[in-house]
Order: sequence, then structure tokens, then C-alpha cells
Amino acid sequence: MAYKRIPAVGDIHGMYDKLIALMEKIRFKPEKDLLAFRPMYERMGKPHQYLVQKE
Repeated sequence: MAYKRIPAVGDIHGMYDKLIALMEKIRFKPEKDLLAFRPMYERMGKPHQYLVQKE
């Protein structure tokens, strides 16, 4: 399936209401769009460094 849009969202810190408001603002359509989340794992220190790999 080819998505029409792939909006990316940073770490939401549990702010569900703001996430829903953002989805409404951008008129997110799950049948056409893919919502990508970008967590802050690169700032969590050594135990989580394996999540970021440079090739």
C-alpha cells in the first residue's frame, strides 16, 4: 500500500489529548496516511544506544 502522507510526530510524553488535536488539525486519515512516531531514544544513554545504528 502506498500512503498519501507520512506525518512524523516526536515523543508525545503521554499527551494523548494534544496528539488527538494534532491528528484532527492535519486531518489524519488512517486509510490513506501513516503516522510515524519518532521517540527520543538517542538521548536516553548507553543502554538504548543499540537502537541507533550507523552503517
